[in-house]
Amino acid sequence: MECLKAEVMMEGESEEFEYNKWHNIVLRLPPYHPELNPIEGIWALLKNHIAAHNVTFKLDDVWKLAEDKLKNIGVEEWEKVCAHVAKSEEEYISREHFTDDVHEFIIRVNNDSKSECNYFSSNEDDNDF
Repeated sequence: MECLKAEVMMEGESEEFEYNKWHNIVLRLPPYHPELNPIEGIWALLKNHIAAHNVTFKLDDVWKLAEDKLKNIGVEEWEKVCAHVAKSEEEYISREHFTDDVHEFIIRVNNDSKSECNYFSSNEDDNDF
């Protein structure tokens, strides 16, 4: 089985807008970032509703609970979820300059008694410490 991740990422890097057969713009969301995807918030609402109201643990009842909740998710809940996503996005953008300022920081851990660093002068013995 080949890894398709690189191919998917290459498709999403295009600056051009992509349209589906209904001429709607296809929005590509960042993978592995549920906090930037509003549907994940709605999914969480649905799962919490089912967990709170499922008393029979029968598949038909779970299905009915899911249908009822999905029918009753209103504009206010969608607005809350989308506002939360927008807030998360703003937080990422505000912190973006911090990642640009980070320099490479490497700590080498080895079992040698001699250090590659020159902290001690040549006349000091390592056993003094």
